[in-house]
Amino acid sequence: MKNRILLFTILITSQIFAQETKYPQTDFVAPVNIPMYLSGTFGELRGNHFHSGIDIKTNGSEGIPIIAIADGYVSRIKVSPGGFGKALYIKHPNGYSSVYAHLQKFSDDIQQYVTKNQYKEESFAVNLFPKAKVFQVKQGDTIAVSGNTGSSLGPHLHFEIRESETETPVNPLFFNFAVRDYVRPRISALKIYPYDHMSQVDGKNEALKLAVAGWGEKHRLEKEKLHAVSGNIYFGIDVDDQLNDMPNRNGVYSVELFVDSTLVYSTEMEKFSFYETRYINSLIDYAEYTSTKSHFQKTFVEPNNELSIYRRVENDGIVSFSDSSMHQIEYVIKDLYGNVSKLHFELKSLPPDSSRISYELEEGMLFNHVIQNEFVSGDFKLKADPRSFYNSFFFKYDIMNTLKPIDKLYSKIHSIHDESIAIHKWIDISIRVDSIPEGSEDKLLVVKLSDDLEFEAAGGTFKEGWMHTGIRDFGNYAVVLDTVPPKIEALNIYENKNIKNMQAIRIKITDELSGISGYKPTLNGKWILMEYDPKNDLLLYSPDNMLKKGKNTFKLEVWDERGNRSERKLTLFNK
Repeated sequence: MKNRILLFTILITSQIFAQETKYPQTDFVAPVNIPMYLSGTFGELRGNHFHSGIDIKTNGSEGIPIIAIADGYVSRIKVSPGGFGKALYIKHPNGYSSVYAHLQKFSDDIQQYVTKNQYKEESFAVNLFPKAKVFQVKQGDTIAVSGNTGSSLGPHLHFEIRESETETPVNPLFFNFAVRDYVRPRISALKIYPYDHMSQVDGKNEALKLAVAGWGEKHRLEKEKLHAVSGNIYFGIDVDDQLNDMPNRNGVYSVELFVDSTLVYSTEMEKFSFYETRYINSLIDYAEYTSTKSHFQKTFVEPNNELSIYRRVENDGIVSFSDSSMHQIEYVIKDLYGNVSKLHFELKSLPPDSSRISYELEEGMLFNHVIQNEFVSGDFKLKADPRSFYNSFFFKYDIMNTLKPIDKLYSKIHSIHDESIAIHKWIDISIRVDSIPEGSEDKLLVVKLSDDLEFEAAGGTFKEGWMHTGIRDFGNYAVVLDTVPPKIEALNIYENKNIKNMQAIRIKITDELSGISGYKPTLNGKWILMEYDPKNDLLLYSPDNMLKKGKNTFKLEVWDERGNRSERKLTLFNK
C-alpha cells in the first residue's frame, strides 16, 4: 500500500509542467483525510474577484475533520455571517500561513475560546487574534470540521496558503498536494476585437465572437472560415479547466497567445494580492460578462490595470495588422499540471483603408481615467476620483421614463451610463429628493433599479435635500422611502412551548428593502448567542447554560439599515 501511495505521489508531482518550483514540496500534508477533489481552483474568475484558494469537496456534507497542514499556531479566528463564515488562520514556521474557511465549528478548545469572546462582545461576528502561545498546533491535528457557513453555496472547504509577511495568496497546488488532473483545459469561444475606429474585423468595426470546437490538445474554430482583419486588433478567449472525476468548470493556470510563432501575451495564476483582485474586471471583457456571464480573458491591457499575473505583454496586448499576408494565430492554454490545449487559426491581414471606415462620433462627456471626473445635471451629481475606471470613455446620462408606475419613489430615475463599463473605486453620486413626509428623512434610501424594476439597496445619507451614496456599478438609480420593519418568523417555537431536548431554536428574519442591519437576542434579559445565516435568512440558538430550568423569556429585536425595528417575545419552558 505504501508503494502505491509513493508511486501516486511521484506521478502527481511529475505532472507539474516545467517549472523549477520555488515552493516547499514536503512541508505540508493535505487539510483533509479524504481524496482531494476540487470544485474550485486558484485564480478562478469570479464576480469582481479572483478565487484566492482552492475549494475542496467534502462529499456533499458537513462534519469532515479539518487538519492542520503543518506545525504552527492559530494567528486569527474570524466568524462572520457572510464571506468566509467561520474561518481559521494558522502561521507556520516556513513563512507561510494556511487558511480554512466555511467551517461548521472549531475544535473544542478553540470553539470555547470563540464562544467566550462572542458572549464578551455580545456579537456573533468576531475577529480574534490570539497570541502565538494560546493555540499551538501540530501537523495532523484536527482543528475544525467542515461546513457551509458564510457565503458558501454548498458544503466544502475553502483552503488557502498565503505568504505570512504580506498576506499574499499563493496557488496551493504548488505545494505538492495529491490532486489528480490528467484532463486538458477546454476552449469554448474566441473573440476578435477592433481596437480603434480604423480597425476592422471581417469588414466591420465591431467585435466578432466565434464558437470553438474540438477536444484534447487541438481545438479549432467551429466554422472553418477565413476571417480578415485590418489595423489594431486584440483577442479574447473563454476557457475553463476540469480535474479528474469532477464536472466543475474551474480556472486555468496560464494563457499564452502566439502570433506567427512569437509569444505576444501570457498570464500565469501563481499568486496575486487582495489589493489587485478587483482588476479582474479589466482582465475580462466586462461588457460581455454583464450581458452573458461569460469570462472572456482579453489580451488588451487597459491603462489602469495593475494586475501582476501578466508575464509577457507586447504593445499592451494589441496586434497591428497592416500587410496583405496570412498570419498564424495560436492560443496555448495550460493547467498547473501541464495539461495543454491549443487553438490554432489563420487570419488574413488587409492594409487599413480609410475609404472603408465609417463611424459615428461618441456622444457624452469624456471621462479621463487619470484625473478626477465630475458631472452635474439638474437633480443629479457625480464625482469620481482619479483611476476610478480602467480606461477613458464618454460618459452618458439621462432621466429614465417608465410606462409602469413605480410606488415609493421620491426622486427621478437617473440613468447613469450603462453597466457595460466597470467601476474600480467607489464613486460618489448625489440625487435631489422630491417632497417627502416630514420627519422621515432618515428612512430615505438610494436604490438601483433592475430591468424589471426591482429594487436593490445602495444605502445613502440625507443632507440638505439630497441623498448621497457611493456606487460601484452603473445603472438606473432613484430614491425610495423604507418604513417597513423586518419580519420575524419563529419556525420551531411558539408561546409556552417546552423546548427541553431541542437541538436548536430556528428563527427566520427578512427585510424587503434596505436589508437586515443587526439583531439582539436575549433570554431572561441576558444576551444569548444566535448564529446568523443570511443566505437562508436564519438565526439559530443552540441551548446552552443561559437556558434555565422552568420558565424562560425569549426576546428578539431585529432592525434594518434604515432603523426600522421589529420585536418578538415568547415564553418558553425547559422542563
